[in-house]
Amino acid sequence: MRFWQLADGRGDGEFAAWRDGLSKTDRAILDEKMRALERLGAAVGFWKGVTGYGRLNKLRIQTPTTALRPIVCKGPEDVENEITLLYGAVEENFAWKPADAPVRAEGLRRAIIAKQRRRIPYKVPKP
Repeated sequence: MRFWQLADGRGDGEFAAWRDGLSKTDRAILDEKMRALERLGAAVGFWKGVTGYGRLNKLRIQTPTTALRPIVCKGPEDVENEITLLYGAVEENFAWKPADAPVRAEGLRRAIIAKQRRRIPYKVPKP
């Protein structure tokens, strides 16, 4: 499985920037789960659909302090072999933070398809 992320205006990865803003412990747990996803694809147990958004999925990653919920999609170009990391979000008390995270992620997915947003590779940091 290959990972892609959105590029910001300077060409830097948005998902990587979100990851870098997490605590050291949260980053380590996220990276471990991403390596599992890289090896096993969507068959991993922490992959779940986003209710009301048929093409979006969330990664359910629990750390000691945070419920990380990155929003992703398969493809969109090669749905069998790539995952696009759309939006870094968290969940608090069963609610998205930010509250409009799925709406934002769906807009980003559509922008990629319409070629209005550029994707760049995302490399999972090694342990």
